[in-house]
Amino acid sequence: MGTIITASTEKIIEEVDAALQNETSGVQLERKEKGLLSDLPTLLRVVGAVLLIVAALTFMAQRWGDLDHIQRYLSFLGFTGILAAAGFFCGVKIKEDKGARTFLAIAAAIIPVHFCQLGALIYSRVIEHLGLQVNYPPHLLWHAPTDLSAFATVALGLIVIVPITFISFSTLIRSHAKLVTGVYLATNAALLIPTRDVNIMAALIAVMLLVIARVDLRRLSGSSETRTFEGKLVRFTLTLPLLALSGRTLQLYFIDVSALFSSVLFGAFAYFMFEYAPKYVKYGAGRSTLQLFSVVPMCISWGCLLKEFFGHYGASPSIELVVSGIPMALLFLALSLRAEKGGSSALRWIGTSIAVVTAVTNLCVYGGMLSAFICVLVGTTLGAYGYGTKRQSLFVIGATLFISGLAYHLKLAVDLYSMSPWISLGVVGVAVVLLSSYIERNKDRLALRIKAAQLLFEGKLPHFMI
Repeated sequence: MGTIITASTEKIIEEVDAALQNETSGVQLERKEKGLLSDLPTLLRVVGAVLLIVAALTFMAQRWGDLDHIQRYLSFLGFTGILAAAGFFCGVKIKEDKGARTFLAIAAAIIPVHFCQLGALIYSRVIEHLGLQVNYPPHLLWHAPTDLSAFATVALGLIVIVPITFISFSTLIRSHAKLVTGVYLATNAALLIPTRDVNIMAALIAVMLLVIARVDLRRLSGSSETRTFEGKLVRFTLTLPLLALSGRTLQLYFIDVSALFSSVLFGAFAYFMFEYAPKYVKYGAGRSTLQLFSVVPMCISWGCLLKEFFGHYGASPSIELVVSGIPMALLFLALSLRAEKGGSSALRWIGTSIAVVTAVTNLCVYGGMLSAFICVLVGTTLGAYGYGTKRQSLFVIGATLFISGLAYHLKLAVDLYSMSPWISLGVVGVAVVLLSSYIERNKDRLALRIKAAQLLFEGKLPHFMI
């Protein structure tokens, strides 16, 4: 956020690190003599951490008597400051590193609560200026009396929580503190945006999910420091703004959530499961399984998107079937090229099955020249794909569809005595012959282009190489 860390802040960090690294090395008790005392501090830290987190979560729902919302937020800001101060005290004075890290980790974890409250104060001024009426639960409806009070509270809050965030992450994961702090504050800032439009929220949630996953995999997962307990805790903490925004949106608009919102959420989740989640799994079978499971949210996302689209733009049942099935089949066929070895064939057969079922159902149930043309087109595509990749089963399926569509065209020509069926077949035939001539003339260059595109799709080739 462009915040300049002052020399005093750096000095505090150095003092905490020095205290944590210079713990007293007195005579160690034997394990059998420690007994219960060896595990008691850990148990007490866990219990204390749980109590503090529950206290932070119940803060927003508690009745505060005569205190207004500004005073409530300042009270919570003071609570966060006390947690950070307790962490400094444990690290610098008592020289006990685990207690210090516990306090600072909790202080960092409750930062999204601050942004939720500050966002609510900003939004209260926006809806008042726009004259909007909202019907939110009391614990989510905050109010700032004036614009000055709202923005002054936001400024004061950021002045306090930004250094606390940086110092906390510097204590937990020093080498990546700047990166983690920047990403964490940027994703938290989404909670300040003064809108509650579910579609905008869906887009923000999707972007946040992909950004967090990309940063975690590209910058954090490969470091030995991030594989420690503190490192894993920090990586999980990065997801808290995402969870806060999702929870707030669902709690406010659970009944009114649009199909587009659901489509974006399930689509982002499917992309995460296919592209990023397998990289957290060590074995190939587990990675393939995750990619196959991504089919479920992927289909839900596509179904929600179609519901939104056809809800605004009507279409015939035949067109709806084609638009629902063919793009999904192409997507699965494309993903099969990028999937792990174990899941590639399964995705390819899922895509093929969807294409075949769509084309055959459309031809048998609805009929017509368009259905036959689609059957011929799908059969030609699958047959060419199977022939080019040396997969006999796909070639046979494609050839069968092609022959079925061709036979239906001939049937139309006999039944209707119409010129249009054979004209459409003639157009397809001419196009196929011209395509074959073009491929024959440029097969070497096309082969290089296809190989380069495949490597690019698999993430093994920079874009400028194509």
